[in-house]
Amino acid sequence: MPDAWEVFETRAINLVPMPKEIDLTEDTVRLGDGWGIAAGGESPSVRDLYSKSLSVPVQDRPRKIIFSRADVPPEGYELEICKERIEVRASDDRGYVNALRTMKQLANGDELPTGRVRDRPSLSLRGFHVNFDSYVQMKADDAKNLIKAAANMKLNAILLEYGPRFPFRKHSAIRSPSALTVEEVREVVGFAAENHVEVIPLQQSIGHLRYLLAHDDYEDIREPPSDYYTVEGKPYALDQVCPMNPRSFEVITDLMAEVIELHPGSKFFHIGADEARQLGMCAKCRAEEAKKGKAGVYLNLVNRVCEWLHERGRTPILWDDILCAHPEALKDLNRNAWLMYWDYWTVSDPSPRVVARGTRSAGYDRRWLGEWLDELPARWLPSILEGARRAGGRSFEEELGPKYLSYFKRYLGGGFPKYLRAFPYIEFYQDNGFQVIAAPTAIGDGELWHGLPNFARFVPNIRAFARRCIENGKVPGLITTAWYNYPPEILYLGLVATAKFTWE
Repeated sequence: MPDAWEVFETRAINLVPMPKEIDLTEDTVRLGDGWGIAAGGESPSVRDLYSKSLSVPVQDRPRKIIFSRADVPPEGYELEICKERIEVRASDDRGYVNALRTMKQLANGDELPTGRVRDRPSLSLRGFHVNFDSYVQMKADDAKNLIKAAANMKLNAILLEYGPRFPFRKHSAIRSPSALTVEEVREVVGFAAENHVEVIPLQQSIGHLRYLLAHDDYEDIREPPSDYYTVEGKPYALDQVCPMNPRSFEVITDLMAEVIELHPGSKFFHIGADEARQLGMCAKCRAEEAKKGKAGVYLNLVNRVCEWLHERGRTPILWDDILCAHPEALKDLNRNAWLMYWDYWTVSDPSPRVVARGTRSAGYDRRWLGEWLDELPARWLPSILEGARRAGGRSFEEELGPKYLSYFKRYLGGGFPKYLRAFPYIEFYQDNGFQVIAAPTAIGDGELWHGLPNFARFVPNIRAFARRCIENGKVPGLITTAWYNYPPEILYLGLVATAKFTWE
């Protein structure tokens, strides 16, 4: 069977994602009268989905669609299209559904080309981030449209973040006027299940909680100001809860309990826990920091939340940035946690850029402006010029510092300091015993490209991260993030790029 791209180059077949192997003929078969769907190894819901999608009745007719079980990878399938018979072989229902999605893309009206397709995903978890909090215009129907598009592109997970737009009851004061209703949340979650898309809910646990802490009822759990967050030049304390205050845990788990209630089938739960930049501000936190460092302050709350979720049958997921800045925390982090490793800037492997949280690094070595200038690829020039100027004449070895290098240098690759292995923390986190989910971005900052989000960077970022995960061979999957307030339609390019690069 030829490679899919050989077929792609010789005939007008534009499938997203492209199957691994595809061998089609010039002949076609027309579905319609005389065709039926025969019962086989599939579930009734799969059989009904085929019937509805292809307008073929569930009946034993002379021409038939046949399902059978096969020893293929999860979600993979084998599809054979003949004049009198279409056979779909898979090991699970998602494989049968993925075969149907390929058939729908191959179809020209009710005609299908005859031939064979053999296909499987490259990553087992392939998802996209739908953030009701960022996309304030997004309604339940917008989310369902995105979920449907994700399903059609063979994505199998959606990360749902609500913020104040969740219909909280016990803490109803924090609920936004534009919050979804309980019925709308159930509708979105149920729609995802119908489309074989796993829902992973996200509720922040330590930072990014301004919508909670702005209310006077929660003044007692606010962490005092740091110099990092300012309004009109003055620090404010409305972003992060105090990790040492027992009520912080009570309030956060109250919120999580309500989210779990409306996501009963979700096996994962994302706790956020990123950008906790106010660690160690209050007296209790300073005392804890003196004994256990900032990592100890952070873990006091994060570990309790992870254990609380584990006791309720949920696998906790958290962003990796605080752990990257304080890698000593990993030895004490709850072992049930999965890490979501986010990097929105790396676009190639190897890469001249390092994302070194917890250091003074500006991203690029100053020597790119001097002794290495003649090796500088033109596509890197603008970003390296900006980053290297900020580096202030320091080399990576000086700027990254001994602590960072003691933890990470052996993961940066043999080309360091000139070139680094892309996304080096994948192996670092794995070596410390944690599962890693990759997180590139479809819209990761305010940077513009011709007045649009900088797709020229974001799409290569998704592609490079997906390739590194596939190369690693042990990464469960990738979920592309999306932030900032745009019309929901702006998300589709990143969604399609995620589908393409995580499958092929």
